[in-house]
This record gives sequence, structure tokens and C-alpha cells, in this order.
Amino acid sequence: SVRASAAAAPADWLAVAAHALRNRLAALGGATEVLAAPLVEPAVRERARAIAGQQLRQLADLASNLAELAESTAGADRVHGAPLDLATLALAALDGQRPLAVGQLLLHATQPAPVLGEPRALEQLLAALLRHALRQLPHGAGLVLEVRAEPPEAVLRLRSDRPAPALA
Repeated sequence: SVRASAAAAPADWLAVAAHALRNRLAALGGATEVLAAPLVEPAVRERARAIAGQQLRQLADLASNLAELAESTAGADRVHGAPLDLATLALAALDGQRPLAVGQLLLHATQPAPVLGEPRALEQLLAALLRHALRQLPHGAGLVLEVRAEPPEAVLRLRSDRPAPALA
């Protein structure tokens, strides 16, 4: 039914998907702010972790649905070419963000992490994630990108190289 509704009115379906994405990101952003705050009660911190986990799962489901829809409507050979390495894409996106970074940017890739998709679009997506992550970093902290394969997925994890400073 998702494919049928998307094929019948793609602009409407994309608007709904964009709205769902925006809502998930807002909830995830709020939970992240709570987790970054130093003086938060354990019960509130645990609730924020649960919200973040739930939103990440829902974002992953939304991304899977969008990828499946793109594949079914555009044809597999137009959406996917040869597998790309997520670490290589992340490195290209990292290089583009270095002028904006105050701290250090590090990439840690232990193994190839193949992904399918259009290279430029994936690099733009990674660049947007990096810009957002850089804005959230504690002052003077570095951003660490970890890339690994967890079949059937490639995993990209962004984290600070140090915890947020405690406010006195």
C-alpha cells in the first residue's frame, strides 16, 4: 500500500515522509540535549535514552522504506551500481567539513562497509550529518566517525572524543 500510494501521488507521499522525518529528528534532538545536560535525574536520563533509541529505530525504518520505494519505482540498476565503501564516502564528506571544524575530525574504519546508492547523494547526506554533529560538539572536542559492517548493514557512528563539560 505504501508503494501504491507513493506511485499515485509521489509529492504527497514525500511530504508525509518529510514530516515524519522532521518529527523523529526533533524528538531525537530533544533527547540528545537532555543526555548532554550534566545535572539530569537518572530517571529522566533513562527516559531520554529510551526516546533516542526508539526514534533511531523509527528513522532506520523510514530510511529502509524510502530506499525500498526508490528501488521499486526507479529500478534497481538506476538506484544501485557497484557497492561503495561507507568509509570512503565518509572521508570525502569529512574533508569537505574540515574548514568548518574547530576541533579534530577523526575517522575510524576497521573493515570495508559496503553500501548501495548514488555516491554524490550519499556524500551529501554524510556532510549534512557531520555539519549537525559539529554544531553539537562540546567546545574543543573532536568528532570521531566510526564505520563498520554489521551484515546486512553498514554502520556509521558519530561521537565526541570527550564528554560534555560539567557545569558548576
